[in-house]
Amino acid sequence: CGVNVHPLGPDGELFSPHGGYFLETAFLRGRWRDDLSGIDWELGEALKVAPEQSSVGCCEPALALTGEDRLLCIMRCQGDAAHGIPSLKFSALSEDGGLTWSTPEPLRYDDGELVHSPASLAEFVQPSYGNEVYWIACISPEPVYAQVPRYPLCIGRFDAERLCLIRDSIRVIDDWHEGLPKDVRYTNWGSYEDRLSGEIVLTLPEEPRTSWEDLTSDCYRYRIEMGG
Repeated sequence: CGVNVHPLGPDGELFSPHGGYFLETAFLRGRWRDDLSGIDWELGEALKVAPEQSSVGCCEPALALTGEDRLLCIMRCQGDAAHGIPSLKFSALSEDGGLTWSTPEPLRYDDGELVHSPASLAEFVQPSYGNEVYWIACISPEPVYAQVPRYPLCIGRFDAERLCLIRDSIRVIDDWHEGLPKDVRYTNWGSYEDRLSGEIVLTLPEEPRTSWEDLTSDCYRYRIEMGG
């Protein structure tokens, strides 16, 4: 279970190097008691990024299990144009079920280049019928410095050993098109695996449909055929 933590500074006040909030990420691991009377929770160490790497720290972790206790984590980190900080995703690895973590590093493609992504939701997808790990997120062709644009929405294979995104595997799920506002967001979706077809199904509200004054929006269902 992932949680956000707001650390304190040396003065005992909330640490806020850029103003506003500044977050860390941690995971709670629960174990049923032998008598099944309840769950005991254990909090792992916090994952941290420096103020020079993100204006608000790290939050909204995406998690993948690739071994008995081996966990991959990718976190949302927001940039700051005034300080020349791009919005990136940061990745880390745990070999003990989330109790300790490697130092978070910016997510990169398999060719070593940075993956540019706005400060927005991301998700790991692991189909039940194979060993491959996929990653869904808004991926930008160039650096972005805040929470938008949240398009195009993409899916790609993730190399769980090298902790990188395989560039040639990336496919666009949806993108901005004529008639939509420039600040439309392909984000905050839900997902599940269709047990009959094996497809990954996304349910996503297209926000906003017209403008942020008109909060009505359509919810779309995307069916993604995996493999091949």
